[in-house]
Amino acid sequence: IRRRQIDALLDDVAETRVHSHFPLIIVGDFNETIDNPACLEMVGRDFSNAYEGFTTVKKREDLIKRQIDYIWYRNVKLVSSQRLGPEEIPDCGLPSEEWPSDHLALTATFNL
Repeated sequence: IRRRQIDALLDDVAETRVHSHFPLIIVGDFNETIDNPACLEMVGRDFSNAYEGFTTVKKREDLIKRQIDYIWYRNVKLVSSQRLGPEEIPDCGLPSEEWPSDHLALTATFNL
């Protein structure tokens, strides 16, 4: 279903854009890792991922760190990106007392 949602989003974006060289940034909680269909579709449509690293940590038998939040961009120059959140991830994973969300925030700076 996420792949269909990405297709619909990108089709809508394509219909509203007059010039294919315009800068485009799409951000959000994709709830999947980079190797899953929705993210592969973004890469297939020439988007780059501004941040590569984990954005959530879940407690299973061990702590599992995954990236499921993204800042996708094309036709713009990435200057920097970073993850915001606690410096130390507690043994319980996320959310925690210090960080009430199960997602860590991302930020990026671009030059147009």
